[in-house]
Amino acid sequence: MCPVIRVSDKLFKRLEKYVIGFGDTPSAVIERILDKYENIEEENKTKINDEPESTKLAFWQQLSKFAVTNDTPIQLNPPTREQYYCDIRIGRSEYYISLTAWNRRNEIGCQLYIPNKKTLYKDFLSNKEIIEEKLAIDGLLWEEKTNACRILAILPFNFENQNREDAFRWYLETAYKFQTVFSKENDFA
Repeated sequence: MCPVIRVSDKLFKRLEKYVIGFGDTPSAVIERILDKYENIEEENKTKINDEPESTKLAFWQQLSKFAVTNDTPIQLNPPTREQYYCDIRIGRSEYYISLTAWNRRNEIGCQLYIPNKKTLYKDFLSNKEIIEEKLAIDGLLWEEKTNACRILAILPFNFENQNREDAFRWYLETAYKFQTVFSKENDFA
């Protein structure tokens, strides 16, 4: 969990002057100000496993284009701002699929994300063997947190050395499995 920083309204107004576009976050604004203050050059920021922010958006757009080109049944709506995840709605209001890209950890993930519905998660958990058999994915992680629960598949992926199309294929195949198993037709609750 990230620490919370409280600032005065006056300071917040000053920070707002440095916002770039709709998707900019307070964290990104503060980071740019600190980078400028510390004289960190933009090219020095791009290190192994630390893609610049602008490539995250491009990554999801490339995945969306790949999905369309390969005629996948998954309907992607790539994010319009920099973020490490891309959500997929599957016709259920209680949960959705979320694709994740963790550059620093060299992992990609596909998860069923269940916000604020612990009873639903417990229903899924009581059918864990059936769900895991239907998904046919090794090493699923089942996580119950305070505000949300998830069923997560992770794949090691080196963003620097591996072909992105390998990641895109895995994302789409795994998301399709999740979509099929957790569709309205397969009601585990």
